[in-house]
Amino acid sequence: MINIVVNKDRINKELAYTIFYLLRKIDDDVEISYEEKQGCINIYYGIEAETGIVIPFSENHNELNFSDYKESKFCSFEKIDEPYSVFDQKIKFNFDIIFTSKYFITLQEEYEIQKRDDKERFLCQFSKRNKYINVPFFDINAEILYDAIKIKFPQVKLKEKSPEIMLSHDVDSLNSRDKYVFLHNCKSILMGKNDSLSKRIGIMLRDIIKNVHLQIPNYLEIENSYGVKSEFYFIAGYKHRLGKRYELSKYNDYVKKIHESRNHKIGIHTNYFSYLDEKEMKREIEEIENNTHAKVDSCRNHYLRFKMPETLECLQKAGVKFDSTVGYSDVNGFRAASTDAFIPFNLSANNIVPIYEIPLAVMDGIVMEKNVSFEEKWQEIKVLLDNTIKHNGTASVLWHQRVILDSEYKDMYKKIIEYCLKQGCNFIFTDDLTKRYLEEREKINTLLEKIK
Repeated sequence: MINIVVNKDRINKELAYTIFYLLRKIDDDVEISYEEKQGCINIYYGIEAETGIVIPFSENHNELNFSDYKESKFCSFEKIDEPYSVFDQKIKFNFDIIFTSKYFITLQEEYEIQKRDDKERFLCQFSKRNKYINVPFFDINAEILYDAIKIKFPQVKLKEKSPEIMLSHDVDSLNSRDKYVFLHNCKSILMGKNDSLSKRIGIMLRDIIKNVHLQIPNYLEIENSYGVKSEFYFIAGYKHRLGKRYELSKYNDYVKKIHESRNHKIGIHTNYFSYLDEKEMKREIEEIENNTHAKVDSCRNHYLRFKMPETLECLQKAGVKFDSTVGYSDVNGFRAASTDAFIPFNLSANNIVPIYEIPLAVMDGIVMEKNVSFEEKWQEIKVLLDNTIKHNGTASVLWHQRVILDSEYKDMYKKIIEYCLKQGCNFIFTDDLTKRYLEEREKINTLLEKIK
């Protein structure tokens, strides 16, 4: 057993929660106590000791500093070159790895930094980690802690787990000839900057001449050919060019194919206008369930509108069990500094939010709309996939429903699937995570109950 020896005046629920996630991949039980225990691996946090592993306590979080660790980097709020020092009798950490990790996994900076874009979103550019957002610093901290433990206790092993990829499709529109799509294209013509004016006009004319947005059959064909799983997130609720752009009841034949497939699942793409409205979320879920006859408990918010912790609290109260909104709308990377699914912590309420969050590692348009070569786009995506694979994470890839018509989008999507299969990834949907989520929730609650 790993026993974290703490000072009762310094430990709290958010730090205990962080300790659980730092050590969850180690194949041993974890205990938090106020005294060392015989026969255990004792790690002293905020307490001086002559032997074992000692981690200092600090509440400094003014400025992040980045240093090399193995082939990657680690960061801390202290200016240090090495995460820990090895002595004859003990290993002493040079920074508070627990507090720093807590800052990442709880999204603490989003409570403190008030900047938001015009859609009220916290962007990567506002983060203290914005230059290294594709580096999963929380996972690296877990690796550092494990490496330190192994020096003194080589018998400690990691749990066996393969990296997992959740493919997902936000269904923003199903009919390119719909008036709301037309209005959206008009706005793009007037305000768009990424593409030339001629290209924007060309897209609008193409969308008017023929419905090119209904691409569900293409995804089913591709994914079934590889034997992989995915989820489709539909929009309900308020009709608007930024909200619902279709009536799901008109597409029963396509929805039925998703619902009857063992490798596909239906979820909700929460309306742009309801990301802070639990009652409207419930109505939207009911609308989708009534039209699909599917149980809806997984989600991603439209435009990645997300406020910590209010959005998660609303989703949980509306009946959502799984979410994959925690990613950035401007840069692909790891918003909670982790490649792995986790139960979020509400710093305002001082407790967990009983929902399972799957990190959004890759969103198509962020990289595919760049004016660079296909190979350069792939290398940017590959870094994120490789980090997920290296840390045996569970992350989400978002490829919008309508984009697969484009040959480059289609080729990249197939390349992602082929690469992940070759690297030994399991393709999952959220139902596959239920058991793990329930086990983690029980263990975390047991740990937090002991903290006064």
